[in-house]
Amino acid sequence: MFALLIIVIDFLFRILEAVLVIRVIISWLPISGNNQFVNLLYRVTEPILVPIRKILNKTPLGHNVMFDLSPIFAFLALGILRNILYSILSNIVVK
Repeated sequence: MFALLIIVIDFLFRILEAVLVIRVIISWLPISGNNQFVNLLYRVTEPILVPIRKILNKTPLGHNVMFDLSPIFAFLALGILRNILYSILSNIVVK
């Protein structure tokens, strides 16, 4: 049961990471904002990226920078969150 839960969590995090990568690539391409796929990507990723952007805008890293650095920090945050969840789950199973 524990192994299945870890696989599901890992799968969900990998999907989020893939969606973020696709979002970054699409942001470099001249694709219309009216595209349903692009709208779906933005709806999935904006709740993750907006809070990070707000924090970054208050720092020198995000103020007057040409590139959106929030996806990089989102990847870091997702990795940290994944490790925290693994630690919590492993402590629950051990007890």
